[in-house]
Amino acid sequence: MVLKHVKKTGLLSREFVYYAVIGLSGVVLDFVLFVLLTRVFGIDPLISNFISISAGIINNFLLNVRFTFKVTDHLWHRFALFYGVGFLGIVLSEILLSGLHYGLGLSDVVAKLATLPVILVFQFVLNKFISFGDIDKNLGQ
Repeated sequence: MVLKHVKKTGLLSREFVYYAVIGLSGVVLDFVLFVLLTRVFGIDPLISNFISISAGIINNFLLNVRFTFKVTDHLWHRFALFYGVGFLGIVLSEILLSGLHYGLGLSDVVAKLATLPVILVFQFVLNKFISFGDIDKNLGQ
């Protein structure tokens, strides 16, 4: 498989490639749900953003557990950490979305798309070391 031959350098590690591919599925879920909530149901963009990102976080956790980081221990604790990192991503996304949409007047959909790359890198770095790092060391065991 091509991904096995990706050099483990910086953001081009196998883990980052898997994380990005899985993240893409979460982004698609997040974006489609965001558009449905705002366009079909008329829900405020910031509320829709929170709901859609939460759905993406759950999707991504389940897939990253299985395929990227291949961990099976302390799953509830890891999920709490992963959602915590995701929540930080939500906060950053809300700030960026608010500034781009309400501050600069960009379309909510364009503003949402603009925030995605920043959130991807931010969450990868935190999740690699916090959510999927050595949990026993993190717990002080």
